[in-house]
This record gives sequence, structure tokens and C-alpha cells, in this order.
Amino acid sequence: MFEKLLEYGVPSKIAKIAYKIYREGNQKFNLGESIYFTGESGAGKTISSVLALIYHIEQWKLHPKSWNDPRAAIFIKENDIVESIKNSYSRPNIIIRDYDETIEENPYREQKDFVFTASEILIKRYKEVELLIVDDFGIDKTTDWSYVMLYSILVARYEWERQIIFTSNYSLNELAEKLQDIRLTNRISDWCTIVQMKNRDFRKK
Repeated sequence: MFEKLLEYGVPSKIAKIAYKIYREGNQKFNLGESIYFTGESGAGKTISSVLALIYHIEQWKLHPKSWNDPRAAIFIKENDIVESIKNSYSRPNIIIRDYDETIEENPYREQKDFVFTASEILIKRYKEVELLIVDDFGIDKTTDWSYVMLYSILVARYEWERQIIFTSNYSLNELAEKLQDIRLTNRISDWCTIVQMKNRDFRKK
């Protein structure tokens, strides 16, 4: 289990604390539920998001496809999403070959190669991963470009009803004021269970 958390991007210190808490208590979440954890720093938002991830990993054991897929979940800070997309622009394109077994029967059939940029592949992964956990959402200063990137990813997940878990120091009203845009927060309100965290600093354990 601990290795799975690291595989999905959870920092080792947080993974250790969350896994210890999970083993000590009966932590239950609704499978497939999207959640917006909000509260002050130290309230336990990040640990709670990882506890939800552990619960889902336990359920995925019953479904080998998800359990064996290292891409079934991503834990990432909002700023790291933006930086990873920026950095991907300098990487070479990715070629995916359109292989069809019928080509052996018809040697004159044209075989096509599909070329994708590294950023297209990365954005597609953020949009389609089974569970995306965005830590420290709204905490960084957003530019027009970064907001467009985040908005496109999150709205795609919203429209396809893909699970997401946010942690944020901001309430949705505060976030809407910071972003000067209510479109995204309205979707989060419709999409997620809002969980107001009280001060419980798991990091002291």
C-alpha cells in the first residue's frame, strides 16, 4: 500500500502519516465521491485526501484493472500541474502507431502514425485519470495562461463526471473572489461534497 501511494505521487512523509492513521481507525469514504476539503493550514486537509485515496486503493483491489494501473490516480499540487505542462513544451513529440492486424491481410492498407505533443499527452492524462487529487488548490498566483490550462482540465473532468479531490485554504466564495470568476467554483459546488476541516494538525503525529 505504501508503495502504491508513492507511485501515485504522494510525498513519503504524508504517505507514512496517512497510512498509519488509516490502519488505526475505520476511515470510510463514498467510492467515486468528489470532495473539496477546505480549512486553515494544518487542519488535516492533505492527510484526509490521502486517506480517501487509500480507501479507494483498497476498493480497487477488487478490480484488477485499476489496481494494476499505475496511472489510476495522481496526487499533485496545483502549481506542479502548471509547471509540468510548461516543461513538457520542450520535450519531443510522441508518435503513436495505428496498428491494425488486418494490415497483414491487406498489405496495401496505409498505416498511419499519429503525432502528439508531450503537452497534449500530459493534459489528456490529467483529464482522464481515474482519480485526480489536487493539493493546495488556489494557493498560487494564477496567470491567464495557467488558469486556462487548469480550467480546461477541471471542466473536462466535470463534464465526464470523473472523480476529483481538492484541498484548499479557500472556501469556494473566497476562491471565486480570488479568481474573479464564478464559473469554476459553481462547477465545484455542483460536483463535490464540501468538507470544512477543523484544526487537527496530523503533521504533529
